Amino acid sequence: MKVFFISETYRADAQTWIKGLKEFGNCEVETWELASRSGPFARILRIIDWFNACLFLGKKIRKSGADILLAERVTSYGFIGACTQFHPFVLAQQGITDVWPPKSFTAPFKSLLARYALKKADLIQAWGEAMVPAMLHHGADRQKIKVLAKGVDLDKFTYKLENKNWDKISAVVTRSLTPDYNHEVIIRSARILKDKNIPAEIKIIGDGQLMSRLKALTKEIEVEDIVIFTGRIQNIDLPSYLAEANMYLSVPVTEGVSSSLFEAMGSGAFPIVTDLAGTSAWIKNGVNGILVPQNDPLALADAIIKAWSDKDLIQKAISENRSVVEEKANYKKNMPVFLEWYSELIGNKALI
Repeated sequence: MKVFFISETYRADAQTWIKGLKEFGNCEVETWELASRSGPFARILRIIDWFNACLFLGKKIRKSGADILLAERVTSYGFIGACTQFHPFVLAQQGITDVWPPKSFTAPFKSLLARYALKKADLIQAWGEAMVPAMLHHGADRQKIKVLAKGVDLDKFTYKLENKNWDKISAVVTRSLTPDYNHEVIIRSARILKDKNIPAEIKIIGDGQLMSRLKALTKEIEVEDIVIFTGRIQNIDLPSYLAEANMYLSVPVTEGVSSSLFEAMGSGAFPIVTDLAGTSAWIKNGVNGILVPQNDPLALADAIIKAWSDKDLIQKAISENRSVVEEKANYKKNMPVFLEWYSELIGNKALI
């Protein structure tokens, strides 16, 4: 199978998808993405690139000898993919909705892009049920939607209870340092923990546009001894950080289906996450994690303290979460299913 894949290929989710195609389907994968632009004319140049892709990428895909086109993110690469008129065309939504932010002045325009892309897709992939309502709202055919997470490699993301540190709260944060992930809330919760003399260490793993600002906040409120920034790390090192942690913190303002949550669940880190449709589908409050409201450092700190005071809750949740991801988010089980879908589409190409 020759796959033409269009997306931001540096993203971990995209890399997992591509890796699975190669590992379980022996696929040849050719990738394409919009050029990275910087400088005063970056936005204009990116718009030009976008329109050129809509007009000419189809020729490149056909010349490549591709059997199938995959695209991720409905309103950008999905729309470009739809404009190529190449079939079979598989489209995956990235978030709870790709018309984001929903109250932006650009939302009506993005809604039009989404409707066109979803109409043209032969198969629409949702990583979780929480994504489906936005797809249907933007005109997707329910019969074309398949719901299944890409999953994570559970041979890498594993743990041993005896290796967990129970002397203090050892929390990890593995979301990129961008506004949607609300790291400031986590840092301010660290101040509350410190004021209450709760032993804690919170490792913020990764990098992003807010790194300097967040480090400055950490210094300003004097929690540098609690909040540790690791910076960007190699993907191969991430499982060891999660295996050592006893808690996982993630408080975004929006969530589709988070691979980082699956990694934490598979690694035995107790999840404390925002109460959103994308997380509540996996986390039952007070059972296998704790759900907290958005933008509330005090509620987050209280949830951390509540969990820390109930080791039975943590350890039961750790066991349950491992079972959940083994059943529903196991990359080695789910990727072969994707390949079956794609093979069926290619076999039925004459009917599309």
